[in-house]
Amino acid sequence: YKPDALMYLGDTNTVTSSIIVAKHNVPIIHIEGGGRSFDWRMPEEKNRIIVDHLSDLLYVYLERYKEILLSEGIPSFRIKVVGNIIVDAIKEFLPKAEEKSNILNNLNIKKKEFILCTLHREENIENKEILKNKLENLIKISEYTKKPIVIPLMPRTDNNIKKFNFDNLINNKAFIITKPLGFLDFLKLENNAYLTVTDSGTVQEESCILGIPCLIARRSTERPETIKAGASVLEGIKSENNLFEKAKQAINLPTHWDKSILNPTGKNPSETIFN
Repeated sequence: YKPDALMYLGDTNTVTSSIIVAKHNVPIIHIEGGGRSFDWRMPEEKNRIIVDHLSDLLYVYLERYKEILLSEGIPSFRIKVVGNIIVDAIKEFLPKAEEKSNILNNLNIKKKEFILCTLHREENIENKEILKNKLENLIKISEYTKKPIVIPLMPRTDNNIKKFNFDNLINNKAFIITKPLGFLDFLKLENNAYLTVTDSGTVQEESCILGIPCLIARRSTERPETIKAGASVLEGIKSENNLFEKAKQAINLPTHWDKSILNPTGKNPSETIFN
């Protein structure tokens, strides 16, 4: 069986399969093209460049991403600016999440009385000292804000916590640990959080759209628009207390930023792609 085309979304390792797809001359479509952190340490940066340069059609979120692709030699006829599809996902599913999810009751937490955290990127969890530093700083953030930190533990993160014998840290009273959550439960947590601390680019975008201050637990980001809007703070170069110090900045961000910055045309990005 040979498909008419293969569509990829994002920059996870699965997009490297586009090498095989391209060898079989199956057209490749990439949604979320053109994002660049300009940080070659990141496996995701390599993934983005591979799939973008093999794609026959690139749907990009903003004009800036198109300019990046053009500067890399990708012809303009392959690139279409559509806006950010996360806007559509939130518009469609937020009412359902608020209505149907019981996650706040299940975790015994109240609106704006908790911090939501995700840690999954290689740069944060594969190095023992960096992961230890992240957990210690999260405890400091919880103590400073007097709010618990809800952290859905991804399997790879959980495994490394056990491998490095960090049970004493993760079992601190600062943390409310959950298994990985479904989208509706997670979206409800996002919408009701006091602050998000994340190394996820998508959570960074969702926080901006939802009006929730965000601390980006990374050295670099391919989504600087949220920082420009005043919706998030980048941890940046890692030091002993940097995540904690940047959290102080993040919780004081004014929340009247331009929530349309990720989809400035106001159109329906998913519908644009479909049509």
